[in-house]
Amino acid sequence: MHEPAIVPLPLLRTTYRFRAAGEGRLPGFAGSAWRGAFGHALKRTVCVMRLRPCEGCPLARTCLYPTLFHAAPDPAAARLRRLQSVAQPYVLMPPPEGPRRLRPGDRVELGVTLVGRAIGQRAYVRRALERAGEGGLGPDRLRFELESVATATTPPAVPPADRPLTLHFVTPLRLKRDAHLVTPEAFTPGDLLMALLRRVSMLRAFHDAAPLALDFAALKELAAATRWARRAVRWHETRRYSTRQEALLALGGLVGEAELAPAPLGPFRELLALAPWIGVGKGASMGLGQVRIEAAP
Repeated sequence: MHEPAIVPLPLLRTTYRFRAAGEGRLPGFAGSAWRGAFGHALKRTVCVMRLRPCEGCPLARTCLYPTLFHAAPDPAAARLRRLQSVAQPYVLMPPPEGPRRLRPGDRVELGVTLVGRAIGQRAYVRRALERAGEGGLGPDRLRFELESVATATTPPAVPPADRPLTLHFVTPLRLKRDAHLVTPEAFTPGDLLMALLRRVSMLRAFHDAAPLALDFAALKELAAATRWARRAVRWHETRRYSTRQEALLALGGLVGEAELAPAPLGPFRELLALAPWIGVGKGASMGLGQVRIEAAP
């Protein structure tokens, strides 16, 4: 299949290093806590309308908070306007680890990826994350002080075409097929590859200037023909409390690893190179669907 190369998705990867200012617990899946604290801090940082609800606000289409934290399709836009929600142009990726009890001085890291036009707003993102740490996270409202920031702009290299690929699913991967979550037994490479294609396509369409120009029908056939050489995944359940919905939400998904059988992947290899920085599937913006990729020796 002869496909044009994918124009790289503009990405900025930043590692924020924080130091605990007190003693307390940090949830096992901290991405949800970071996302909630980041959202509140971002609105306090940029809102000029006294924190009024965004719905009905005359600045909703130009304010940084809704365009970054609650990105939505423009009803007047021709492309993908039927969607009710779109991929957010940021990804928060805390280290995947179990619940921790921290003491003063203990350090934690938070990886953050900004996409497309959101890269130009990185100063606001940094300030919001700093305020989020100062305000406290988790059930003990554990406060953090920002210690250092390190950035990178070059995503991991495209996996070599002549080697099998092992995919490590580090945090729960939540994929849907026919409106149902994909289970370990039903999980196919096509589920992953098409979810990644849709995610990159949406990020390009709404947060960058150049939509993808690919033969989606041909890529769907290619994804369907791809097979696992080995699959060792299981379902891992985790939950988070939604303040907005006042309820516990299930965030279970697939964890483990799988190896792609040797096959021509075409443009999917370039897409897979982006996965470690942007995640895949539902909840990717708060760190679900983290994927690590290794090429066989």
